[in-house]
Amino acid sequence: MMAGFECSAPVTVEDRRLDLLAASGHDRSVAADYQEIAAVGMRTVREGFQWSRVDLGGGKYDFARYLPMLLAGKEAGVQQIWDLSHFDFPDRLDPLSNEFVAAYAEYSKRVIDVLRRYNTGTLYVVPMNEPSFFAWMSECRLWAPFLGSDSVLFKRQLIRAAVAAMSAVWSVDRDVRFIHADPFMHRLPARPDDARDRAYCERFNDQTRWESWDLIAGLREPELGGRPEFLDIVGINYYLHNQQFALDDSGHETHFECLSLDDERRLTIAEIVRTVHERYGRPTMLTETGSYEDNRPAWWDRILSQVEAAVEEDLPLYGVCSYPTLDVTADAGFVIPYSGLWDFAPGDTEYHRIPHERTLDIISRYSARLNSNHRRTSLSRAAYA
Repeated sequence: MMAGFECSAPVTVEDRRLDLLAASGHDRSVAADYQEIAAVGMRTVREGFQWSRVDLGGGKYDFARYLPMLLAGKEAGVQQIWDLSHFDFPDRLDPLSNEFVAAYAEYSKRVIDVLRRYNTGTLYVVPMNEPSFFAWMSECRLWAPFLGSDSVLFKRQLIRAAVAAMSAVWSVDRDVRFIHADPFMHRLPARPDDARDRAYCERFNDQTRWESWDLIAGLREPELGGRPEFLDIVGINYYLHNQQFALDDSGHETHFECLSLDDERRLTIAEIVRTVHERYGRPTMLTETGSYEDNRPAWWDRILSQVEAAVEEDLPLYGVCSYPTLDVTADAGFVIPYSGLWDFAPGDTEYHRIPHERTLDIISRYSARLNSNHRRTSLSRAAYA
């Protein structure tokens, strides 16, 4: 079991840069947060750097915000998986320029240098968090760079940047593993007898949902620089809305409706992992999952029972990450309040943690059982070479 701490920092349509790390108070209480998660069996975390905050331009980098977090991880014996970027880039950069890619590659090397000061052994990083979702938010003109239909170019630029970052990182440190977190979506025809709905879903499930991972692996558009060895560990981000009915309205607009949690047509975690592994032959992680408000206990009980079944089948699933683990303020941005394992009261500027006991009881119970299954204690390159 893993804990994931929100670190998103996109620029919104209101020209406001979000800072979800601050909105949870985690940057100020990281040591205490690590004690809390350890009590429920979590010893691995997802954290993230803010590229726009660290890279000041002109060869200057400021990691001051993150050094206490790195030290806290080292002192607590917590394994940290770091996102190099979580929906952000420096304001000075044209996101479609070659400079964008070059700057990201150089920045990534600087990140690895800092991580090495606090870590021995293998480092695990996410080269570019959710390129599919980032590009989609740009397509919707909700987040910078607000490119609308040109966001297809932005997505490819994100892939180019991720590839350049991995090449740069391996040029200075070969003991680094890459986790590629992207949403796993599954769509079913809203009208099973309608040829348009069926064709849309077949195209989406066979091609569209795999695009980012395919590009990283060089299975499509190899001119972007993707290579099979870059697709190291497949990170599956999965929430309630990741399985949907689709209705294709004569090609003008496609409408979606979420499958209910108890819909028997939902793919199980075992089916998702098996589908991903059959395509890529790579280890997998559930890099994001969770729910909100009173839905949390039912979600976690179902998900972790399915995870347990997948592990019993000896499927290559190496971790499950609660995301977000901490609540964020209501005005923080796009995260639904009361989505974490710990909440806090509205208006509490000290962010006092309020445990969501029913959910934590479920997490703790399953965590003890999953952590005792030693078949999934280490990732070996031999597992997918």
